[in-house]
Amino acid sequence: MKTAPHHIIEQLQDKSSSSIPQLLAFIAEVVLVLTSVYLPLYAYSIGANELMVGFIAGANSVTYIFIPFFAGRLSDKVGQNKLLVVGFGMITLSCVSYYLILQPVIFIPIRLFEGLGWALIWPSLEALIGANSNRLRTFNVMWGIGATIAPFIGGFISQQFLTKDIFLVTTSLALISFLFCKFTKQKSSQKFEGEPKKGNINHLVFYYPLLYGVASLTFVTFFPIHLYSKGISMLEVGSVLTLMNLGRLVAFSLP
Repeated sequence: MKTAPHHIIEQLQDKSSSSIPQLLAFIAEVVLVLTSVYLPLYAYSIGANELMVGFIAGANSVTYIFIPFFAGRLSDKVGQNKLLVVGFGMITLSCVSYYLILQPVIFIPIRLFEGLGWALIWPSLEALIGANSNRLRTFNVMWGIGATIAPFIGGFISQQFLTKDIFLVTTSLALISFLFCKFTKQKSSQKFEGEPKKGNINHLVFYYPLLYGVASLTFVTFFPIHLYSKGISMLEVGSVLTLMNLGRLVAFSLP
């Protein structure tokens, strides 16, 4: 029979473990936004032309699009925490490479590698959250906060230090997440009942995210470069993007 102190300790451990995915979502989104916004800008500043910048910005999406479906199934077999360890390990290596490498063209294969890491991370985090509405809402709010503050953080670092120093920050955050992953608990997969509805809704589900993704990625990639070329400070660029993401955070926070 378990004593009361042991029972309390287990409850505290379970509660702490359940909050780890939300914390990882926050850190992961900060790293993702910092990299997505400032890597193309950094590549442009060290000699990449607009076409190469476009390839650098979109390369990680190539692997990210096709891998999550298989990663979701794989996480149920080998465990979400193992995929998180591998995924954050890949992100850490990618961010270190961005800091060390000075040839923009090499960023393209690294971005493919980075996209594979994100494809392992996000399905695993979502599986750990499960179908609980409160946990899912907290999860969305946490990564929304990360997406909101990340551009300002990147702008501040670029303004006070160097743009490439952002990748020291992302490396550190990814490494912290890598270490946190050992505290996550495996969660069994959940199947949802109900038949899919027929009709044009499937087309909307496909085309709307596609159009939104193309538009948002194009904007996030080239808008900072446009402002940078006009002499706008990086802190101001980051502040503008932070204000834009604030609206999304408010939407996630609504009941």
